[in-house]
Amino acid sequence: MMENASRALVSIIVVNYNGERFLEKAFTSLRQQTYQPCEVIFVDSGSKDNSVAFTRTHFPEVQVIASSNRGFGAACNLGAHHAKGSYILFLNEDIHVPPTYVEELFNAYGAIHQRDKRIGALTSSHDTYDGTRKPDIRPGKIDPFGYPAPVRGSEEYAALIPGCPFFMSRQLFLKSGGFCENIFLYNEDTDLSWRLALMGYHQYSAPHVRLYHWDAASLPGFPPQKIYYFVYSTLVCIFNNYSIVFLSFFLILNLLYTVFAIQLGLLIFSKGNIEYSRAIFSGIFDFFRKASGMIPFRRRVQQMRVISDIEFISRYMHFRPSLLVARSYRKL
Repeated sequence: MMENASRALVSIIVVNYNGERFLEKAFTSLRQQTYQPCEVIFVDSGSKDNSVAFTRTHFPEVQVIASSNRGFGAACNLGAHHAKGSYILFLNEDIHVPPTYVEELFNAYGAIHQRDKRIGALTSSHDTYDGTRKPDIRPGKIDPFGYPAPVRGSEEYAALIPGCPFFMSRQLFLKSGGFCENIFLYNEDTDLSWRLALMGYHQYSAPHVRLYHWDAASLPGFPPQKIYYFVYSTLVCIFNNYSIVFLSFFLILNLLYTVFAIQLGLLIFSKGNIEYSRAIFSGIFDFFRKASGMIPFRRRVQQMRVISDIEFISRYMHFRPSLLVARSYRKL
């Protein structure tokens, strides 16, 4: 049952890495929220700047958890295990939100829950940090190569939503296993959304609810390291979520596409920068080197699923490559 807004504690989990310059604006905006009760949990992943001391000094109401840097997903999971709320909201440090943001998001979740008890996670739209309007965020699908693809139509729900913000029941988050800690950076949201879909839950967006996001503060631009993380984490998503019948086929499909199409595209758009090729092969090599250690998590995912791969593909696969649908090549 969806709790009454006057009784449901929302735990806001902010994950940070060297983001001190964003914290005053982020925490001030969270302090001003009209929705109550809220608790704010700040998980710092081994920052080298003054983030922890700044937060403890200027925002004493925030619960601070200082941790080593084990990746974004691990930090979110740590925050969720310390949370007391019935609902959790994951945010990056490089955001600020309007005073009614949590209230609007909670109400949107409640309205959807009234008609769909299988709601899994909810996201919202986001504009640039300085307030420039961006297109509404809609739930997405997966392409045949394992990459998330936006949906251009008006479908109400789909399989995938971006992880900032990521709002859902804390009980369901813990039941699902949370974010996969085998992924250090990027695609944690894809993996968890995919898993929730396999468990029979629907991912939604509240496009009218908006926050302000700097975006990619921890790894700005489009360096080869970012390609490494995307290649590696996409392989982890495929490994976790496809059944054994389909796993080999989609792994091979991803490898062929990544090695030939994506690598060629990166070489062309980067004017021959071979560091992108090295990043691709490093990501692939590291995935296969670590794959045996990922088997326990994969086994848990497969035990929880109620949706077959055929059903998932028919509902949630976008058959055009994400690279073309999202036009992400333009970032180069």
